[in-house]
Amino acid sequence: MKTRLRGGSSLSAFMWGGFSGLGFAPWHLTPCLLLSFAWLYGHLCTTPHRFRRGWCFGFGQALACLYWLYEPLTLHWPRFCALIPAAMLLLPGYIALYAGLAAHLQRHFSPWGLGPLLFASQWVILEWVLGHLLTGFPWTLAGYTWNTPLAILQIAAYGGIYGLSFFTVLLSALMGEAFLARRKLPALAAGLLSLVGYAGGEWRLHTVSCLVSAPPPMLRLVQGNIPQEVKWRRDLKEQHLETYLRLSFPDEKTPPQIVLWPEAALPFLFDEQSGLASFLGGFLGPSQILITGAMRKEGKEARNSLIAINASGKVLALYDKHHLLPFGEYVPCAHLLPIQRVAQEFGLADTSPGEPDPLWTLPDLPPLLPSICYEIIFPHDLRFKERRGAWMLNVSNDAWFGHSSEPHHHAHIGRFRAIEAGVPLVHVTNTGKTGIYSAFGEEVAAFPLFTRRVQDHPLPGCTQHPTFFSYLGSFPLIALLGLMSIGLHCLFWKRSKAQKIQP
Repeated sequence: MKTRLRGGSSLSAFMWGGFSGLGFAPWHLTPCLLLSFAWLYGHLCTTPHRFRRGWCFGFGQALACLYWLYEPLTLHWPRFCALIPAAMLLLPGYIALYAGLAAHLQRHFSPWGLGPLLFASQWVILEWVLGHLLTGFPWTLAGYTWNTPLAILQIAAYGGIYGLSFFTVLLSALMGEAFLARRKLPALAAGLLSLVGYAGGEWRLHTVSCLVSAPPPMLRLVQGNIPQEVKWRRDLKEQHLETYLRLSFPDEKTPPQIVLWPEAALPFLFDEQSGLASFLGGFLGPSQILITGAMRKEGKEARNSLIAINASGKVLALYDKHHLLPFGEYVPCAHLLPIQRVAQEFGLADTSPGEPDPLWTLPDLPPLLPSICYEIIFPHDLRFKERRGAWMLNVSNDAWFGHSSEPHHHAHIGRFRAIEAGVPLVHVTNTGKTGIYSAFGEEVAAFPLFTRRVQDHPLPGCTQHPTFFSYLGSFPLIALLGLMSIGLHCLFWKRSKAQKIQP
């Protein structure tokens, strides 16, 4: 017999959704998210307004996780002040549509526990759609709540972040089913699921080995901490460049092999013919390489680029960001929307996307997979199967978002790309959170936010063999969940029809 739950108003759903936001970085209060999803599942079977409840829950969660959207708009006050209400309402409202649809589709519940399986499958399918549709925004995925134990995070090596989301939502729904039905079986199933997930992760941590170069390349991570308000001031450009040079090249006998600067670290437009590359190369030793983010102009097009320079001032590799940030780097449907993009460096036009590049193969270094800022949140963009490499580098500039949760969550998302690919991730930012994650997602180096820091660290090794996720990606899991959802709907429909026919 199921318990009829009270307190299931739209306001309660909104509050529980906001409460679930405490499960994400930097708080990582995972029980808050698990309890919130358990509450949502338990209330869906007692209300005819499932879409409304789901939408309110999703809106509360998105608002709690994306409250920092107003930060970049305040940097150009009052030019963008009128957009703050729209930014704070439209994107969370759009994301909430997926939660509402997942709740609406949850029409069937079962005393033997198939209801939680259906709920988790549909929720994760819609998370995947959210990550792809309209350029995608997979930021608030349920799997990102996990910070510890490290063993649970290893699920991402097999099913990716969507596999971990499925584990998370299923665990929560089983908890909700246990309370709803007052039965021990769902509670036992939740305990068994947790045990299997943890044991499988521990097995991976203790049996999968890493390949480490002998000796490993030494990296120098540089966090210049240039405030966004003054980053592009013309009278301070030389000073900003001097800051990075002073941090990167103090007097020493054994400089590191690779010096890493963040996204758009150069305060000048980069042009190979301008002599800037030769100037920077003059600070490098014979075997050193500088990898820096820079804005550059190619014809009439602006590019957000990552550039590798050697001691001769030669550009060894060049990568242009290809997955651009809507409204930050370009305005979608610009001919219909009379607004400007937020980032207006050098007075350039909208940034143009580059082409997804092959691996960087720099002299005497393991193959490198580069990405810039926002691109790290898309596991399907990194194409691990075609170009896994031995390490990943992501450069970013999270100064736009102040002391909010965004820099923490951004770095945490990158952590899962390392686990999915089985290769270490080096995340270098202007104001934080700069750090290094091992192939198992362990944080081996980290800088605090808004500190001027430099640190040398050896490059961790990658796993000896590619991960299961590297071979298959997310789509097979999503296809399997889709087939399972259809099958469960058919099963519940036949069961319901048979009950109506019985006298």
